[in-house]
Amino acid sequence: MKQINKSYAEINNLKRIGKITDNDMSKIIIMMERLKENKKINYYIVDMIIFNQETHEGKIEVSFWGD
Repeated sequence: MKQINKSYAEINNLKRIGKITDNDMSKIIIMMERLKENKKINYYIVDMIIFNQETHEGKIEVSFWGD
């Protein structure tokens, strides 16, 4: 699986296959490792990372793309 940006996905007419949103980066990494086995998913985009320095809480959003 290769990291790309949104413009690359649009230029190459890639289709979004799925999206994960969570506040725990370790869960995101585990899901990405599991999704590597899916032959339809070739790329991923880290859409958003929000982190509140006062509360130490955050949100991570990753989308998965294929041909």
